Amino acid sequence: MRRCEEEAKAPAGPLEPRWGYDTCLTFIGRTCEQLGEGAKAADYYRKALARHPADHLAKEGLDYTFDLGPSILTLRSTVEAVKRMSTAT
Repeated sequence: MRRCEEEAKAPAGPLEPRWGYDTCLTFIGRTCEQLGEGAKAADYYRKALARHPADHLAKEGLDYTFDLGPSILTLRSTVEAVKRMSTAT
């Protein structure tokens, strides 16, 4: 996340997006979500929204983790793991 903070301070060029700290928090939330850690993902989405209330990806992520709850996320992770194992053999 330090890199995102440093990048946010530098001036952006016309073709260089700047990923701020709030965007990093959203991406960490998405990573946690993919790992089946719904509560942790929701925490990161909330932190991102506290810094940038209009972050639509954080809003969608928070809605998703809230709607599904941790048991569905764990089930999804299990299904994905089984798929990976079946394609590896």
